[in-house]
Amino acid sequence: MMIFNQIKNLVHKYGNIGNLSKKELFLFGIIIFVTKLLMVLTISYFDWSEGLSFYTNAGDDGQYIGYSENLFQTGEYFYDFGNSGSKDYFFRMPGITFLYLPLRFIFSQTVTINLVVILQVLLATFATLKFLELANKYFKVNNLLFLIFSVFYFYSAYLESSLMTESLGLSSLLLCIFYLDKALCIQELKAVKKYLIIGGLFLTWLIFLRPYMVPFIFVFLVYIFLKKRKFLYVLFFLFPFLIIDGFWVCRNYVIDNELIVLQKGLNWQDKVSKSMSSKYNFLKNFGFKMVYFEEDNHATWFNSEIEAPLVKIPPNSIFPERTFIGGLTIDSLIKARSLMHKAIDVRLDGKTRLDSDIEAARILDEFVLKLKEEYPFDYYIGNRIRILLKFIEPNTPNVIIHGPYPFNIVSSKLEVIFGILIKYGGLLSLMILFLFNFRKQSKLFLFFSVPIYIFVLFPLTLQINEVRYFYLAYPFLLLLLLHLFSFIKKRENG
Repeated sequence: MMIFNQIKNLVHKYGNIGNLSKKELFLFGIIIFVTKLLMVLTISYFDWSEGLSFYTNAGDDGQYIGYSENLFQTGEYFYDFGNSGSKDYFFRMPGITFLYLPLRFIFSQTVTINLVVILQVLLATFATLKFLELANKYFKVNNLLFLIFSVFYFYSAYLESSLMTESLGLSSLLLCIFYLDKALCIQELKAVKKYLIIGGLFLTWLIFLRPYMVPFIFVFLVYIFLKKRKFLYVLFFLFPFLIIDGFWVCRNYVIDNELIVLQKGLNWQDKVSKSMSSKYNFLKNFGFKMVYFEEDNHATWFNSEIEAPLVKIPPNSIFPERTFIGGLTIDSLIKARSLMHKAIDVRLDGKTRLDSDIEAARILDEFVLKLKEEYPFDYYIGNRIRILLKFIEPNTPNVIIHGPYPFNIVSSKLEVIFGILIKYGGLLSLMILFLFNFRKQSKLFLFFSVPIYIFVLFPLTLQINEVRYFYLAYPFLLLLLLHLFSFIKKRENG
């Protein structure tokens, strides 16, 4: 009974971090940081073959590191795709470079990469605690449960162990919202200006890390103006972005004589080849997954021997019957794939490669055209819904699935449970709050806007179902899930 009471008191105390003294909160933060770091080490241990490391090489890491390393080595921010000798200056913004470069002047590249990961985890810990501090003003949720989900969510540890910018982007977003809210809830003008500038700095870093978040400039500016009705506040918040992005735009103009505000990375496949662009157009319009380096998806089926060579090509049966319309068959797709491989085969002459590229594109474009003509509902709506449903499925990193037994079984099952609760529970709570608490939505706008934007932008607008893009919405969905628990408990007790 005594042990039960001690556990109950512990849960009650840590159920709201506002109950802790500064010293207790500091020690609590260290525990969270060390635990998250151990999670990162676990992920890296199963993935990294070059000894003990905090770093896991994932996805587009090489590009972010390459741009930053070239800046250190040559003084130029560029990346040479495929070691072709051609420099690209605009495909990635230098968000991670702000952290990488100062460390690189002191340490070797290997040490720098590991230190960036450690700092990512430290910043994620700080941002999570600040986000909880903010959330406690508007929601009554169990902080301890929030932290358990956050710390033991392997997908979070997976992204924190890489340099793909999702982790730093999320931390920047949470801290931006925290300092923005803090600025709008105090009266002293000097403090208001300070917190608006700090919030603006984190907003700028967020956009340099994840450029697709640029619409939030306008979201936050409208929010500030509606709350304070003072244009001066808007200017203070926007000031860091105008200055820093101004330097970036000037740099781009000097190099390319073109006005590039962010980056040139949205339609990258259009610059590779006609067939590459047609392939992605085919995949998204049929509601298929577009990640060529993951197992068991439709994009991987098109891979050549130089694309993700360690990823197994799925069988032809991966394409459902609904794919084949207007006389087009699996043989048509096989022919398009074969032609795409010829188009990138440097052993062939230029004319053969060009003709192969054009014909492959024609076949894939015909698939999309037939879909639009014969099944317009699927083209405009149905396949977007399919992408949305795939987007909200639980996502377990392959390093967990391929880990040692029984760790892989236990962690995978736990990850699926976490994913279902966070995504489905968070979205359900979002709908319930809109239905039953509509009049109070203005106070909760900052918490609603991010998940709504993410789920509208990627699966429904861009028709992209790469699940890592949901990551910036996850703490908001988790918060909404726990709010739903509190709502149900209150209804039962009331």
